[in-house]
Amino acid sequence: RSASGAMLRPALPRIWPSASLVLFPSSLFLRRRHSPATSPQPPSAPQTSLFAPSRTILVQRRAEEARFGLPVWKLLGLGFIGVCGAFRWWANTLPTQLPAPAPAQSIEAEEAVDTTAKAHDILTDVRRVFAKHGMGCGQLPLRLKLCGHLEGRAVISGGGRGRRRVESIELASGLGALHSAVVLAHEYTHAWLWLHDFPPLPAPLEEGICELGAFLYLLELLHAPSESCLIAEPAQLREGLRRIEANVRPPYGSGFRSAAASLEGRGLHDLLCHVREHGSLPPPLRSSKPSSMSKE
Repeated sequence: RSASGAMLRPALPRIWPSASLVLFPSSLFLRRRHSPATSPQPPSAPQTSLFAPSRTILVQRRAEEARFGLPVWKLLGLGFIGVCGAFRWWANTLPTQLPAPAPAQSIEAEEAVDTTAKAHDILTDVRRVFAKHGMGCGQLPLRLKLCGHLEGRAVISGGGRGRRRVESIELASGLGALHSAVVLAHEYTHAWLWLHDFPPLPAPLEEGICELGAFLYLLELLHAPSESCLIAEPAQLREGLRRIEANVRPPYGSGFRSAAASLEGRGLHDLLCHVREHGSLPPPLRSSKPSSMSKE
């Protein structure tokens, strides 16, 4: 005690809290861990996981399993996986959409087509003309092959609706550019009819429509020569038109004349819609003998 009777406290060394934590961390931890005031009490009730389903959800899932065999969320998951698989299969059945190459250079009518690049340029021009008549295939790529045994052929595959494919269009190597264009227009029409799910047609009908397509292509070159990559004189184009009109080969010449007679007075779209629906040409609208389509 002091002289006045007051209680004196002993002087203790002053230690900052931060220093105590640095100097004695383990001892503080041990004191806190074993302190009866801070020791955790045993839980009075079992603790449940944060993500554990409630009793109501468990009862609902059991009812779903009893009714459907699986919980609804599993059924929805399986349905989503099935839809994704079906969409992937459908996407794989579609051809790759690629832009068709643009013509690179002009080609003379008598120039020999002996490279795939020239043939592709001509086929691109054919597709341009057919697209103006409503017979385009968009940007669907068509494989073109040069061969030596036939003038031309469209190699097709598949048979079900929506599963038809055109494997390639073949063209004889070494033909003149104008002759190659007529052949490619004919074979492109075959490919277009196949891709657009036309029914099986008699040979004179299908070949006649394809010859009509080649005829319309030459007419377009005659009326709008500046838009084409082919450089041909009007006399050469008229000669090509005359050959198609005067063709005496049964599947081609007679079929073309029947298709041309049906086209008189109606649009090409109407004619093709009738053929697709009925498998035959619509009756001619004009009873008189139609004039030559190549006349201007």
